[in-house]
Amino acid sequence: MNNKLTPYNTGKVQIGAQYVPPKPDYMDHDAEHWQNVLTGVYQYRRKTRTQFILYVVGLIAVFTLLGALL
Repeated sequence: MNNKLTPYNTGKVQIGAQYVPPKPDYMDHDAEHWQNVLTGVYQYRRKTRTQFILYVVGLIAVFTLLGALL
C-alpha cells in the first residue's frame, strides 16, 4: 500500500509532488548524553548522585558508631 499523498494539481503546477514526510528523531545513547551535558542536566544528576553516596556513607558511619557503643 502506498501511503504517499496525491499532489494537488492546479493544471500547471503539482503542489506537494516533492513532499517527503520528516523522519522521526532518533537519539542514540551518545547523542542523549551530550545533550544532557550541554543543557546542564548531567551536572544536576552527578550532584544528586554524589549527595546520595555521601548520605549512604553517613548512615553506615552512624550505624557503625552505634554498634560500637552498644
